[in-house]
Amino acid sequence: MRALVFIFCFISMISFSQEIELFPNDPATDNKFGTSMAVEGDYLMVGAPGDATFGNEAGAVYIFKKNAGNIYQQEQKIFAEDAEVGDLFGYSISMSGNFLLVGAYRNTTATDRLGAVYVFENLGGTWSQTQRLTSNSFNQGFGYSVSIRDNHLVVGAPFTGINQGAAFFYKYNGVDWEENGFFEHPQIQDSSSPELGRTVVMVNNYIYASSPFGQSRVFQKQNDTWIEESEFDNFSQFTFLPYTGDISEDGSVIAQLHNNISYFRAWDRDTNGDWNTLPNDDYFPPVLYDWGLNGVHSQNQLKIYDNEILVGVRFDNNEDQVHFGGVIYKFLKDSNGDWIYDSKITPTTNYVEFKRFGRSIHQENDILYVGAPGNSETVDSGSIYIYGLILANEDFAENNVTLYPNPGTDNITVDAKGQEIERITMYSMQGSIVFEIPVDNETSTLNIATLAPGIYLIEITSEEKSTTLKFVKE
Repeated sequence: MRALVFIFCFISMISFSQEIELFPNDPATDNKFGTSMAVEGDYLMVGAPGDATFGNEAGAVYIFKKNAGNIYQQEQKIFAEDAEVGDLFGYSISMSGNFLLVGAYRNTTATDRLGAVYVFENLGGTWSQTQRLTSNSFNQGFGYSVSIRDNHLVVGAPFTGINQGAAFFYKYNGVDWEENGFFEHPQIQDSSSPELGRTVVMVNNYIYASSPFGQSRVFQKQNDTWIEESEFDNFSQFTFLPYTGDISEDGSVIAQLHNNISYFRAWDRDTNGDWNTLPNDDYFPPVLYDWGLNGVHSQNQLKIYDNEILVGVRFDNNEDQVHFGGVIYKFLKDSNGDWIYDSKITPTTNYVEFKRFGRSIHQENDILYVGAPGNSETVDSGSIYIYGLILANEDFAENNVTLYPNPGTDNITVDAKGQEIERITMYSMQGSIVFEIPVDNETSTLNIATLAPGIYLIEITSEEKSTTLKFVKE
């Protein structure tokens, strides 16, 4: 099976328009591209823990960067220096500034228990491995989840001890990352599997760590160390099962996804600093079905963005009868502090069975990124979808440029309607330049007869103005 990452752009009342699809340079079977992702600035990092370059499921991470025309181009594909079969390098990733964390929770050596986290640093534009983190504690699954913010990071190890789970804290000393404490979930009567650390999220001064069979925790930073602040009773350790959750950027909202029945629960911090459940304890999408079908409940997602909660259910969408297609449900916070269902998001093209849309989610600068590490109908690998006007410069408006016929077979015409074009560049969906030609007119006819059928991007440039259009060659 293959993998996908979708990007949706929300721009001035333009919703999910002009779909653009981007592929990696080396599509490969079962690489699970889109299982994880990190986005910051011009960089998009995509985890492919199934990549087999160094053996089955050794794993890899793809690094994309936007060019001047806001087109993502693949710059690197990185691996662990000690890559081995089954490591699942790229199962979790997180980035902050010039640091990128990559979790490989099944990595093992003769001296380590299971799991490692690899630190990569941007050195002059090239991302290079600078450190490998493990723990001396009796742990398993180290690196199942990771999160970094400035000079602090946290690693989730949900199978530590007798599956009690733990969160390991690290601090950057200016040269290396050094351990700065850890928290192991206490054993619970009648259960030996709290599994703390299935999800870890670090924001400015707080860390959230989920525990599906125990009590999830919030930690607060005090004097550069992390102190347990709150625990969240999961109501019934075998019915609520919050494998995943999130904490808002300011630390004022917590939400946890119920992975066996279709709802999530949310808490607000009051003026006294206490956590209270919101007006309705449970929040449901309009279509109810088992989010934990076939044991894949631990791979759904929930993310909080200001007054918005996104729930990614990556394995099914019964309403549209797309088996294991996946869906994202969007909830908005109303004036009473309640979460109200708003809409659902599914792909508009290549929406096929086993796509697993919603496996990973990230929203950055009003762009929503969604991972789907399953099938693709057009290319047997992963891809990135870009929606909306993000590629257009407002001084060279897209609605003033036409491209016809589209789709086309032999010749196409670009018409800038009175604006002089200086250069036309065509890109493949892998970000490679197909051709680039100078132009000194407001129209130009391009011969495309020899192009292979598929989807291309055409960037039209005039002085410092540019716009990028999608074109289909039949």
